[in-house]
Amino acid sequence: MLPSISRRELSYLLVIINLNNNGDKVTISKVAKNMGVSPPSAYEEINHLEKKNLVEKDIDDIKVTEKGRRAVTLLLSSHRIIETWLKNLGFTDEEACDLASQFDEYVPIQVIDKLFENLGKPSKCPHGLPIESPNQS
Repeated sequence: MLPSISRRELSYLLVIINLNNNGDKVTISKVAKNMGVSPPSAYEEINHLEKKNLVEKDIDDIKVTEKGRRAVTLLLSSHRIIETWLKNLGFTDEEACDLASQFDEYVPIQVIDKLFENLGKPSKCPHGLPIESPNQS
């Protein structure tokens, strides 16, 4: 079972993933700078993510674990599925995105699965970003 992650956890995980994808060694100070927080705040959150097995850290690098990547994919897909549903209800792209961000992390996976199926298993959200099946996460 995948862990649920908060928006804050998602933000940290995405920063770490992006820094890793750029080929950078990820340090607490780089994460803090990218998040706009103090190094002690970043250190505390990284330790929290490590306890949840969402990141691994050593002396000079922090990496998102496979479990962390799956949790990120699930939350992003959940957001995009809800966003698509809200767009179908008549909200603009921007309204759908803003509204989905207010509650996407709280919607049970069973509801996300049903929405995904009832929407015809969309492959992209209103912004054109990919939607992975919640069952594949």
